[in-house]
Amino acid sequence: MPVADAPTIDVLSTFYQTIVKQAQKALGGALGNIQPVPIEIASQGGFPYNYLDENTNFNYNTWLFLNSVMRAGEHGGVVFGEPLSNAYLALITALSYKYSTADETTLKENLIRSGEDATKVVQVYEQKYGEITDAQLKAAGQDTKLDYIIAYKLQQWAGKNAPLELTNDNIADLTDVLPALPLSAQPLLDPISTYLGDLVGVLGLLNSRGFASYLLTHLKENTLKPTTGNGGKSTSNHEMHVAFTIKEEMERIATALKNTANQFTVTFHVSDYTESSMTVSVSGSGSGVIPIGDFLGISVGGGASYDMHSLNTHGDALDVTLTYTGVNLVNFGPVLYQVDSKTGWFDPQPLREAVADHQKDVSGFQLSPWPSTYDFGQGGNFGYLNALIISAYPTVKISYANGSSSDYESMIKENASVGVSLFGIRLGGVQQSFSQGKVEQHGKGEGFDVTLAPNPPSGTTLNQTAYVIGGSVAYPGAA
Repeated sequence: MPVADAPTIDVLSTFYQTIVKQAQKALGGALGNIQPVPIEIASQGGFPYNYLDENTNFNYNTWLFLNSVMRAGEHGGVVFGEPLSNAYLALITALSYKYSTADETTLKENLIRSGEDATKVVQVYEQKYGEITDAQLKAAGQDTKLDYIIAYKLQQWAGKNAPLELTNDNIADLTDVLPALPLSAQPLLDPISTYLGDLVGVLGLLNSRGFASYLLTHLKENTLKPTTGNGGKSTSNHEMHVAFTIKEEMERIATALKNTANQFTVTFHVSDYTESSMTVSVSGSGSGVIPIGDFLGISVGGGASYDMHSLNTHGDALDVTLTYTGVNLVNFGPVLYQVDSKTGWFDPQPLREAVADHQKDVSGFQLSPWPSTYDFGQGGNFGYLNALIISAYPTVKISYANGSSSDYESMIKENASVGVSLFGIRLGGVQQSFSQGKVEQHGKGEGFDVTLAPNPPSGTTLNQTAYVIGGSVAYPGAA
C-alpha cells in the first residue's frame, strides 16, 4: 500500500499528463505555440488519419472525429461531446443583432420623423409579396417587418454587392447597388429610398444590423445545407457535410507514424496487487490504488480475458512500460467563412461578441435565449480541436519481479495475436491487435518479461487509426 501520509494520485490523470509532457519533449519546436491538453481514453477512439478516399472524398470516420464539441473530462483532460456543426447551428440560430438603449433611442427619434415613410415601405412590400409572417421574421432573425425588408431583403437583393453598405450617395438611387432586385420589387425602390433619406444620420446603425443579418443568414445556410458551391465537402459515405481542412498531407502523416526514432516511454510500477486491486505509480510519481481490472488487460481469440494477477498469481510486483513511436502533430480546423466568396461555415466572432456582451447594454450580437448549459470560457464545455498529437499504438512490456512464466505461457502462447486494453478500454478497438513476443525468464523464480507489439494496421484504409495522445482545443466563445 502507499507509504503512510504520502499523497495518493489520480492514476489516470497522472498518466494523461505524463504522456502529453513526454510527447511535447519528443516534438520540441514542431509544436510552436501550441499548448496541448490530454484527450481522455474512450471518449472517441483512435484518429482515422487516412482522411481522403481514392476519389478525394473526405473520410467520414475522420469527419466524425473532427466534428465534435470538446468539453472537460473527469481526469484533467478533454472528452468528445455532441457534433460541433449541430451545436454551432443551434447557437447561431439563437444569435441576433440588438441595439443598445442609446442607439435604440437615437434610431427611434429618427423613426418618429419617418413613420409614414416606414409604413409605406411595409405596405408596398406586403401588397407585392403578402403579409410578412412571424415565421419569416424568426427565420431571418428580425424583430419587425421593417427590419425584415431593410436589414434582410436588401442584403439578398444586393447580390454580388452584399454585404450592402448604405451611403448618402447610393440611397437616392438604389438600382445600381441592388443587382439581384426582382422585377416585381421595382415599386419598392422609391418608398425605400424615401425612408432611408429620412435616416441619413443613422445609416451606420442600419449598416451594422444589415451586415449582421447578412452574415448570420449565410452562416446558417452554409452550416445547415452545405454544398460544393458554399464550401461543403462530400464524404466517403456519399453525403455532403460542412468541411474541415487538414494541413498535413496523408502521406506525411503515415510516414511520421512509422518513424521509430521519434518516441518516448511511460512506466507504471505496480505493487501490492491482488485479485481485486493494485497500487500504481506513473513514471516515478506518487501512487494510487485502482481496481485491477481497470489497468491492463489481455484478451485472446474467442474472448478469454486476463488481468495482471491472473497472468501471474505468484508475483507481488511488476513494471509496465509503454513505448510510443511515430509521435507527430496534425493541424486542422473547420473551414472559416469568407465574406467575399460566401463560402465556409464557421465564424467564431459573432459568438465571441455575444458572450462578451452578455447582459451588457451595448449594440452587437446577442444570444437569446441564453444557452445556460454551456460554459464558453477557456477549459469549459464548448471547444473544438484544432491540432492533435498522435502516435503509433504503443509497444507494451510487462516485467514481473517474481514468479515463473509457466502460468503465463499456459494461457498465452508465443506469437499469439491478442487484444490489449488500457484502463478498461481496448487500444485501437477490434481493428487493432498485438503480437505476443518471446517470454523471457529472468531466472528461476526471479520473474520474467513479456513484450506485446502492435500488429500492422488491419481493416480498410479508411478505418485505420492512430493512437491519440493529446490536442489543442480552441474555445470560440472565450475572450
